[in-house]
Amino acid sequence: MGKLEFDSDNHQFKIDGRPIPSVTQIIKGAGLIDDRWFDDYYSERGSAVHLTCQLFDEGDLDEANLDPVLSGYLSGWKKFRSDTGFTPDEIEKQVYNLELQYAGMLDRFGVLAGVPTIIDIKSGAVPWWVGIQLAGYAGTFPAGKKLRRMAVKISQDGTYKVVEFIDRNEWKFFKNCLEIEHLKRRMKNES
Repeated sequence: MGKLEFDSDNHQFKIDGRPIPSVTQIIKGAGLIDDRWFDDYYSERGSAVHLTCQLFDEGDLDEANLDPVLSGYLSGWKKFRSDTGFTPDEIEKQVYNLELQYAGMLDRFGVLAGVPTIIDIKSGAVPWWVGIQLAGYAGTFPAGKKLRRMAVKISQDGTYKVVEFIDRNEWKFFKNCLEIEHLKRRMKNES
């Protein structure tokens, strides 16, 4: 019991064949993510930046043939890793909480300055709700495990900025969003 599946075409997680919400769906469903400003260009750029960083971290990136638009973002990611000594142990990792019935895809997990750390890579703004998103990912780890949560905003000019999230209430906020999502799904199934 507890086998996680991911349908990438529909961005749908399932546990033992039953659909469950993702961390981002949960936060969006609670009305915290305003995606009116999202557009295809920035979405595609974000996906390309993520894939570039993933291939680099996995040692599979052909940098000689990298699109010049992406090379600056990669330089920012490399600089962050070099400056901090961060080496990811998990890359684009599917995670889930069987008890609370949700899943997600965390960008990076590793040790930073001796502390287990979850990192979300951003190529655009770092919205306030990312702390809640990272708290949701942290909730898939064993209870009581101390985790550092941060976003790393990488820019096309080769720079980066770290935004650390330390508000312990963000886990409570995430669980409240999760309750709303479960209620909405239950009501939809009963109607």
